[in-house]
Amino acid sequence: KITVNYDISPEVKEYTIIKHILQPVVENALMHGLGSIDEGGVLWIRAYKKSESLYFEIIDNGIGMDPEKQKRLLSEPTGMKEGYGLYNVQRRIQVYYGMEYGVHIDSRPQHGTKVTLQIPAVREKS
Repeated sequence: KITVNYDISPEVKEYTIIKHILQPVVENALMHGLGSIDEGGVLWIRAYKKSESLYFEIIDNGIGMDPEKQKRLLSEPTGMKEGYGLYNVQRRIQVYYGMEYGVHIDSRPQHGTKVTLQIPAVREKS
């Protein structure tokens, strides 16, 4: 039902990230973006380093969403119908790494969604 493609730059493996920031984004893509697609659903998971940041992109060819919903998902959730996943990821990234990092959503209804997480490139301390 769904094809998953990975494009992970080998150099990304040299860096550390805080736990549980990718899982909610992938889960949202599978459940909400691709969940209602009968066939032909595609999920791309990309990770790469650019300048001094790491970027993680979760891209689906699912149902997409309008700009108001994108904004709402990154602001404080208003109820149980709107999930806390992206909001929590955004807050955790910004609290841990700083306000210049976080989550960006690029989506259009019926044209899929790309969620990009940007964090600083920090090597694991030995």
